[in-house]
Amino acid sequence: MSNIKNSESPNGEKIEVKIRHVDRKIWNLVKSILESEYGTYYAHLGDFITQALRHYIEYVLGIDPDNPSLKHGSPQKTEQNPIRTRRKYIISKICRELLSLDEDIPISAKGLREIIQEVIEEATNFPPARSTVYNYFDYLKSSGAFVRNPYTNEYRVCHAKLREILKRLGMD
Repeated sequence: MSNIKNSESPNGEKIEVKIRHVDRKIWNLVKSILESEYGTYYAHLGDFITQALRHYIEYVLGIDPDNPSLKHGSPQKTEQNPIRTRRKYIISKICRELLSLDEDIPISAKGLREIIQEVIEEATNFPPARSTVYNYFDYLKSSGAFVRNPYTNEYRVCHAKLREILKRLGMD
């Protein structure tokens, strides 16, 4: 949650923002990066966050930050929604990675989520939020890509379901 003290003007005026609930590991990494680059993090934190948000808006959400066209809080629909295309691409990359696993070897839910996280990070050059990893995991699980053993709480990948997902996405 953030509190914005001043309102943003159209000319890019700087504002003061307070942010809560930031992942400690990420926060410490940002501080380390800025301290190693500039000798201090405080004076350069706003510029860093501005650039990170701009990058996320432009490359992850597919919205031009200099000319945002939002309709009801979501990117403007075009012939090919870049967010939907990106999701299909990431799901197909995850499916292909999981197809490289042996169907007969059990794997923990944590192990599957780590694979999903690595694939997303490789595909977007941006570490995914925990909720994003869980959303992809839940989608694949509900699609039958993972079969859970109720006695061991481990999963096995189902190659047939993974291929079916790829076919459904048109990326087989």
